[in-house]
Amino acid sequence: MKKSTCHPEVEEFAKGLCQRCYMSQWRVGKDRSKENHTPKAIIRMRSWYEKNKNDNFSMRKETTIKHRYGISLEEYQQRLERQNNLCALCGEAFYGGPKGSGRPVLDHNHEYSTLREFIHSKCNVGIGHFDDNPERLRKAAIYLEKFL
Repeated sequence: MKKSTCHPEVEEFAKGLCQRCYMSQWRVGKDRSKENHTPKAIIRMRSWYEKNKNDNFSMRKETTIKHRYGISLEEYQQRLERQNNLCALCGEAFYGGPKGSGRPVLDHNHEYSTLREFIHSKCNVGIGHFDDNPERLRKAAIYLEKFL
């Protein structure tokens, strides 16, 4: 058993330290990086974020669209405008914020990776639960109509 340099009566955990000292000095995670920020640095970072948050959001959105769908932000917006900001599935207008169930999502065929049209997030989840299978969706419609 190798003894720790900080507390010789305790076994070494890592880097010559006991577990308690190692965890307090060398732990990894968000908290450790924040501990090193001075109040002046925090003010500078907040100021930068306030000045750049809109640019940063559009850059993230553009990168996400390019990665997820393989099209540019301009093409994405043109497709949405061609649909008059209406869901191709239910025909209702898109609503809510960027994380809401009424936001537009670009539906795509998972098997062939081809893009379809914009639909509500909730509509996309709905057809996804039916495995994008038209026959299962027809059966579900027939079932629901029995109770109207």
